[in-house]
Amino acid sequence: MSMELYVWQADFDLLSIDFKCLQFLAACKFCALPVTIIHSAKPSSSPTGEFPYFKVIDNRGQISEQITEFPKFVEFLRKCAFQLVLDSDLTELQKAEVEAYQCLLKKTLYPAMAHIMWKDDANYSTVTHKWFSSVMSFPRNFVYLERKRNKEINYVKAVNLTDINIIKHAMRTITNLSNKLGDKKYFFGDKPTSIDALIFGYLGPLLKLPVPSDRLQIHLLACSNLVRFVESILSIYLVIPEEQRKMAQLDKKEWLARKVEAQKDAHNKKKIIKDKKEVKAAAENSSMREVVIFGIGAIILSVAFAVHTGILVFDDDMAPQKNHPWHTVTTAAWRKYPNPSNGNVIGMDVLSQKIDNNVLKSERILQSHFSVPGWAAKLTGFSGTQYSHEYTEIDPNSKYMSLLTRNLNGSSFMHINEKLTYVPHPSDPEKTILKQEASVDVSLPAFTDTCEKAFLHTYSTNAVKGRKGMEWVIDIIKKEYTELTNLFETEVAEISDKVMNAFRHN
Repeated sequence: MSMELYVWQADFDLLSIDFKCLQFLAACKFCALPVTIIHSAKPSSSPTGEFPYFKVIDNRGQISEQITEFPKFVEFLRKCAFQLVLDSDLTELQKAEVEAYQCLLKKTLYPAMAHIMWKDDANYSTVTHKWFSSVMSFPRNFVYLERKRNKEINYVKAVNLTDINIIKHAMRTITNLSNKLGDKKYFFGDKPTSIDALIFGYLGPLLKLPVPSDRLQIHLLACSNLVRFVESILSIYLVIPEEQRKMAQLDKKEWLARKVEAQKDAHNKKKIIKDKKEVKAAAENSSMREVVIFGIGAIILSVAFAVHTGILVFDDDMAPQKNHPWHTVTTAAWRKYPNPSNGNVIGMDVLSQKIDNNVLKSERILQSHFSVPGWAAKLTGFSGTQYSHEYTEIDPNSKYMSLLTRNLNGSSFMHINEKLTYVPHPSDPEKTILKQEASVDVSLPAFTDTCEKAFLHTYSTNAVKGRKGMEWVIDIIKKEYTELTNLFETEVAEISDKVMNAFRHN
């Protein structure tokens, strides 16, 4: 007897790009199943026309069993009489809980994966379409992509939720999974089971794929224990061969370059040309009156940027304290936009994100919009849209988070830098200390002191607004956690009771 498992090819530091394939692969590795893994780009070999596809071939060369669904594959592995049996240490109640999670994640995370990979136009054109077109031969690739995308879009529509609500439900589920995992290595202890394979399959692509619309990815990155969970399985059980890893590293640079290039074109190309023309036109008129107006326009720009960056507390005398634990405050910092205290921030895009020595490093572009008088926009080149670069490092082990923010446009005559650091209170773990530093450098003779003082004054006076904004986000997080926990416990209990009743009747 022999066994074969057909999956999509490896890429993006994953042994397969498809989340269902990753679930099958993880389950195989957890129980050391003696199966031949075949990476393929021809799903027509499967009876369903999709991967994964698992088959058992008997001694006569005949196919004795075919499996394409994960629950049936788990059932098969539990019955196998090999050296290691999947879920052998689980109680009947825990096995019922696994089935409950299978139903729940199919209801919440599956629609999100279908939306991210197949319905979202930016993600589909940047990642999905390009990847499948490159690994499959013509014209099979176009036929498959058209059929697959229509199928997944119809599935998302059948859920009968808006795109925003699909992502929100997935975010809540990820938060609940993070709370359930806690400090454990795996969800049921120190030994991986089918529930770990199930959850890993969903989270792996969410963490690794370079999708432009990455709100769910950013939320996952904020759950450091789930990131550690995924990276641990990748490094122990689903290790990519060294040669493939080197090729993937080269490809990763190309994917990142494509993403960065697209973002730069979208945000800066037209704006840069317009800014240069307007700044040049303003510079040609050297009258004192226009120089004075230009200086006033610079003050308006500095104040506008201060409003944008002033959402957090600023205090010259001592580091402000937040009456919440470090992990709560840092989660709120990731999700601080949008909030009622600052509606100027209208967009965020991730340039890069990686895990380096267990430290999350991320770069984002923040887009804000302010109302600016027409004469100031004409003379300064500032149309009311402000772009800022944010660099973040989060070390969950030492509980340290830092954010560095600087302005991008308007830098020809003004540089603004802000640094935030979050650390736990040394004597009270229920509190967090925030240290905030800001500097402004104005390149306008005779107006330097005026502009810098105006910026720092506005920055300081936004302290109350900053506290309200953070507290609002923290309240939302607590409310989401409470609501989701109650809903989650209710659904798991109901499904567990149904499964246990089924066991009793059988």
